[in-house]
Amino acid sequence: MVTIKDVAELAGVSISTVSKVANGNDEHISEPTRERIRTAISDSGYISNLVARSLKIKKTNTLGFILPDITNPYFSEIARGVEDKAKERNYSVLFCDTDDSLEVERKSIDLFKSRMVDGIILSHTLVTSDVYSILAGGVPMVVVDRTIGASTEFGNYGQIYVDVSKAIYDSTVYL
Repeated sequence: MVTIKDVAELAGVSISTVSKVANGNDEHISEPTRERIRTAISDSGYISNLVARSLKIKKTNTLGFILPDITNPYFSEIARGVEDKAKERNYSVLFCDTDDSLEVERKSIDLFKSRMVDGIILSHTLVTSDVYSILAGGVPMVVVDRTIGASTEFGNYGQIYVDVSKAIYDSTVYL
């Protein structure tokens, strides 16, 4: 596997210079040096180590989506929309299907925290105190299709849901 050090040696520059060019922070690097580095990257087949980069910048460009049943067309449509919007912003999405299992949901949250996702989208089974533990961990969260109340002592989070009772009432009144 080709490392950034190998690319630096091929291009005759420092590792930090290669890093700056690879990450687009190269405004103070001459065009000939940039081109030499790009050629070394291309010729060597170097692929940036996103894990190492994520550790350094404390951002993974990854979202976690926990849903109760991916085979339910309602949730698969939401998942598709989430992934499409994430791609537009250079994010990837990790999906966990819980089959409405509280235990699987808790493990999914732990998995996402250990992978340092930048945010969690949750259609939950959890009891409120478990949801608060996510917020206490500092992971931004949006709850989809279900509610958990207003803001918490740990901070705010987003909620997206349809008020079915109101929708039925409004439909009845309309008819």
